[in-house]
Amino acid sequence: MTLRQTSKLYEYARTADIWDTPVEFAPALRFLSAATHLLRALGDLADHELWQEPTARLRSCRRVICTVPLPFNSVPLQLADQAAWLEDWAQRQRPVLQPEHVRPLGEAVESLKALSAEGANPLASAAEDFLTLDGPAGGLMAVPSRKFLSVISNSLPPTSGIQAGVYSNLQAGNSYTSAALVGPPSWIPPSLLTAPRAAQLAVVHYQFFRTEPSVDPLFDSVFGDAALSMGVHRDIERSRPYTVASTRPAPQAETVAEHTPSLRTANTMTAVAGG
Repeated sequence: MTLRQTSKLYEYARTADIWDTPVEFAPALRFLSAATHLLRALGDLADHELWQEPTARLRSCRRVICTVPLPFNSVPLQLADQAAWLEDWAQRQRPVLQPEHVRPLGEAVESLKALSAEGANPLASAAEDFLTLDGPAGGLMAVPSRKFLSVISNSLPPTSGIQAGVYSNLQAGNSYTSAALVGPPSWIPPSLLTAPRAAQLAVVHYQFFRTEPSVDPLFDSVFGDAALSMGVHRDIERSRPYTVASTRPAPQAETVAEHTPSLRTANTMTAVAGG
């Protein structure tokens, strides 16, 4: 790391604005709640030979949904295939399943089937709004894994100036005007918040997760440097939930409020997804 890069790192450590950006999307909440309820109900049975494959698939779906900013019905996510496999497995194994697990499994399968038909992309919508508040500025949308990186990059609006990257891009010497970390707060490496590489940083995650991002102190400095002191304190601003409407409207017409993107304010935001 060059001296200039180091200076920029310390500057951001002192002055960076960090925003907790929860996202509300009802179909995703239904699946996350159903899948988590089932996994908790299973307890140690989740590791039993009978349940190993379905629980592994449920966990994989949950992680993809929470960390990959792509439409739920996009082919690379394979959510429809996973739902079909789980539905077939549930039908075949029903005679040997414990009664208290049948209903939670059915709710998880049905909510995943419904979610896999959605064209919405809530995490990307929230991240893009944050990164383009000041116009196209080359912000970074960071995800945990490179697995879907090329697909995510191709899905971004060409005029937005947004780059798709991974968390490790923010652990190197690079710095950015703004960055959005996609994923639940507890899944994000603490160093991305304690040593931010962006002047404006957002943690974009579904409202389902109760853990809020926090900035832990770095280490003591004999020079009393505020950026390194155990006494350093940085508030994380919490945006009101960014609400995205389903692309599969309910039978009764629903009115979606128009909004002006304002993820760095306390205003409630509503977006029509998939467009």
